[in-house]
Order: sequence, then C-alpha cells, then structure tokens
Amino acid sequence: VAGKGDVILKVGACGVCQTDLKVWSGSHPAVKHLPIVLGHEVAGEIVDAGPGVEETHLGKRAVIFLYNTCGACKFCREKRESLCINLKGQVGMTMDGGYAEYIKVPVGLAYQISDHVPFEKAAILTDAVVTPYHALVSKARVQPDELVALFGTGGLGLHAVQIAKVLGAKVIAVDISDQALKLAESMGADWTLKSGEALFEQIRDISGDKAVDVVVDFTGHPEMEALALDVLGPGGKFVTVAYNPAKSFPANSFLIVSKELEIYGARWCGSGDFEKCIELVSSSKVVPHVDEVYPLAEANDVLEKLERGEFVGRAVLIP
Repeated sequence: VAGKGDVILKVGACGVCQTDLKVWSGSHPAVKHLPIVLGHEVAGEIVDAGPGVEETHLGKRAVIFLYNTCGACKFCREKRESLCINLKGQVGMTMDGGYAEYIKVPVGLAYQISDHVPFEKAAILTDAVVTPYHALVSKARVQPDELVALFGTGGLGLHAVQIAKVLGAKVIAVDISDQALKLAESMGADWTLKSGEALFEQIRDISGDKAVDVVVDFTGHPEMEALALDVLGPGGKFVTVAYNPAKSFPANSFLIVSKELEIYGARWCGSGDFEKCIELVSSSKVVPHVDEVYPLAEANDVLEKLERGEFVGRAVLIP
C-alpha cells in the first residue's frame, strides 16, 4: 500500500548483483534485520501513488535510486548521497527490493526513463552503469586521450569500457576470462590483456613513456590493487570500486609520494551521476549488457550461478 509520498512500481526487471550475494549470505554489513526482499537494480512502471504524489506519475516507466537519503546533510547537498549521514534506507538491503512483482519506494527515488529502453537494460543501468560512471567521471575525471586501465571486465567493467570510450580515452581491459575480454573488445577496448605474471610488462609495453593515467579496479584482489600503483604514471589516479574486507593491499608509499598519485574509493553514485547515466543510456551512447534473463522464480538458481562465476555481465530477473 502506497503511503504518504510513496509510489508503487510494477517490477519490469531486476538485476542480480554481487552485492545481492553478500546480503543473501548474511555478510553485508548494512543488513541488520531480516527478512528482506533482495534486489537493488530495479526498473518498472508506476501503478499507484500515495497521498501527496501527483497522479501524473501514474503509468510512467522508472528506475529506482537505491539510497533513501535525508536530502539535507552535507553530502546530500553535494549530490554525494551514497555518503548520507542520516540515511533512511537502502533498497534491497534495508528496504524491500526488486525480487518481487511490486515494490514501494518514496517518489523521489523513482526516476523516469525513456519508453524505448527495455526494462532489463534499464534495471542494470542503476548500478552496473552508474557505478563505473561515478568512478571514471566524478572520481578519476577522465579526459580525452588519457590512457585508462580497467582491472576486471565483468558486470561493471564492461560498462566502464563503454563510458571511457565516450569520454575519449584509450582503454586497456584486463581480465582472467577470455569471454570477458572478447566482450570488452567488442565494446571498444583498444587493448585486451589476460591477467598473469607478465601483466606489468604488457601494460608498460602499451603505455611506453606516457604511462597509464587512470586505473580502475573492479576485482578487489590485493595483487591487482598493488599493481595499479606500479603502472600509473606521474599524477596518475587509482580508483578502487571493488573491496575485500578480509585482505588489504600493500600500498607503496614511495610510489604514492614520488609520483604524486591520487587514490580514491568509489561507492555507487550520487543523483547527478544517476541522471547523466539515464541520459547516456537513453541516447544509446552506453548500451547496458545483459548476459541472460530468468524468471523471478529461479532467483536462487541465478544467485548460485553468479556465485560460481558463470556470468560475464549481468543476469536479470523478470517477474
């Protein structure tokens, strides 16, 4: 039932993400109370509106901004909502998510999308596109002709390739999967490298005297994070999107100081990034990559497949 300021969406599609595995296994630190409905990559149609919501929202196709924020703190005012200090909830983690036929959210979390974007592609826009966009644009501030190395070309990295090319960068895609690298090449990667012992030498052969300007890590592996500092040139930027709470990476302070490196963590996105990504997808400058589509009833099987690493891009559930 839609309460004051709420809308109800009939779910058209919901993406399946590595974060869902953490919630599913009970290891996600934000999830304190169960049961909870999983799913934070949600697209659908607004079918009901509560008191205080204009009826013009009814029938609109929308995607969901997953952080329910206070809107007033320092970070909300800066459009860095993922750091909100008075956070009211997170869709699919502390608020019921999109592994369902219907979902209720405050109207401010529902952003309209173009009619021509299929729900399954619109759904994964809300994480698999916005997260790498935030890393490349808001954090690394990638410029035309810069050399960008992307460590990991799965659900996030494949979209990072597309975004970096839209920004005019040269892209080195690195992964352990031949299939992932083939997809990265089809999306515009200038070079594709398989992870291995000679990776440092291979990247240096490509970068030459110019060196790498930006490295974004989507793996969370300490050895890859340490490698990033090695391959970056003077003034280079390292952005880590993935994380591994159990294992830290050795940060060489000499490299950081001598090359004046910039190191960033990138956590999802803010509302400004979210709106820009809706525009990019609506204009087909970035095309969300969906590996496979499954009925909602097979959610457990899909999570198990994701845990086994059977998807390169995103799997999507359809109620």
